[in-house]
Amino acid sequence: LIGVTGSGKSFLAREIIDQLKTDTKVICIDFTGEWKKKQQLTSLTSANLDAFLATQDDSIGLVELPAVSNTVGVIQSTENFISLIFSKAKEAYEANSPMRICLVLEEAHTIVPEGNFLGVNDWDSKAVVNKMGQVALQGRKFGVGLLVIAQRTANVSKTVLTQCNTIICYQAYDETSFNFLGNYVGKDLVKTLPNLKTYHAIVTGKAIRSNLPMIV
Repeated sequence: LIGVTGSGKSFLAREIIDQLKTDTKVICIDFTGEWKKKQQLTSLTSANLDAFLATQDDSIGLVELPAVSNTVGVIQSTENFISLIFSKAKEAYEANSPMRICLVLEEAHTIVPEGNFLGVNDWDSKAVVNKMGQVALQGRKFGVGLLVIAQRTANVSKTVLTQCNTIICYQAYDETSFNFLGNYVGKDLVKTLPNLKTYHAIVTGKAIRSNLPMIV
């Protein structure tokens, strides 16, 4: 889900989650505090993760980031939790009782930033982001999917973005988004992005019945 602030990303994400949570455990990773205000969420830690995954209800989990920046500590703590979820899903898969888990990455540039946009010039943080990219690459096999929400494609890891099967893009203005999205929707359709009406979006991918990208 891509688009400028106020274009409707979070609203649509909540609509999608309401449909997903009937048979999928949804875990939101968020530092904005918006999800806590608008959804009934269960705050997750490594201590109560097992209990949350084992419950049969449609509750939504919340992982709150300790700060509003992509410093080493924030990225490390997020990566540790995502790796823990991944390992639980892998164990369930190998035990022939696979899970369905959706990780919602709100403001994804803080959680999986592109290397050039890391908050610190530190090789440790780059290695951590690369590790999260590997989780994105392998997670689908074990039932772990991603819902990536971002304002721009420029500062989100391309390893993660290219794993997204479906793209919904609201109004956008930056050239980097045009170049990235042009590979999916075509150069002509991407030219309409700056002029899209409110709550209109270009959609393409496996979740769309049409074989062609379209404006909805």
